[in-house]
Amino acid sequence: MNFKELQSFVAISKYKNFSKAAKALYLTQPTISHHIQTLEDELKTTILIRTSKSVSLTKSGQLLLIHAQKILNEKEQIHFMFDHYNGDISGELEIATSTIPSQYYLPSIVKSFSKIHPKMNFKIEKLDSAGVHKKLELSTIDFGIVGAKSNADFFAYEKILSDNIVLCCDYNLETDSLTIQDLKKIPLIIREEGSGTKKMLMKALSEHNIERHQLNIFATIDDINTIKACILGSDKYAFTSKIAIQEDVDQKKLKIIQVDDFEVLRDFYFVYNKKHILTPLSQTFKDYILSKA
Repeated sequence: MNFKELQSFVAISKYKNFSKAAKALYLTQPTISHHIQTLEDELKTTILIRTSKSVSLTKSGQLLLIHAQKILNEKEQIHFMFDHYNGDISGELEIATSTIPSQYYLPSIVKSFSKIHPKMNFKIEKLDSAGVHKKLELSTIDFGIVGAKSNADFFAYEKILSDNIVLCCDYNLETDSLTIQDLKKIPLIIREEGSGTKKMLMKALSEHNIERHQLNIFATIDDINTIKACILGSDKYAFTSKIAIQEDVDQKKLKIIQVDDFEVLRDFYFVYNKKHILTPLSQTFKDYILSKA
């Protein structure tokens, strides 16, 4: 086997599609197919299950993927080491991130990181926390940034940022504080299923014996800017990231409402799949953001 064959196999495991893998590697589909057939002939086993609609890994394929990624990462580490020695680090970082980090944390981090490594480029995909974990589970990304942890034990987390989930409303609304029981009466806008903000909020409310069906939910919205637009000039309330509304609070567009004996602290994490080794570029980015935490 050789590096090109392993690269083809890893690409197919990522994209679950021969044509997409070929496009990503700038190869033809017959070439990719030949690489896979060569690997299967050499290893005397089937590594892929092919159907008309999808491609998946056999148990042998899953085992090969672990070792193939290690081998290719070692190869990349050698190039990275000499690029670093020559002051010429380059490549693309693919980052899957939940809403709040994508809008209020990553932009400044990416800009400062690119000043140190100007030949780097980035691909940033905004997903909810559940979506980021799903991509990591399928090994289609190296790492992500999320605001809620998964129960799966194969994820590793490094804290990078702290936040509060607060109740807010239009600045001119004549409300300054509420009780826990008041939360059942006010018209609320909440985040979508899969949102880390919603997951943390519902957990905190449940600890105070308040369940979703007891709330007066006006709307479920997946975009923080849409939520803020719906609150402005209305009598609606929303639980959201304090980081996300701080500028609006400073400009007296929105205000934070104190809820008696209710506080929701939240952290954001760099997350990766412990089953797979981070690439040198991903490890460098991880070390950088942890140094800023």
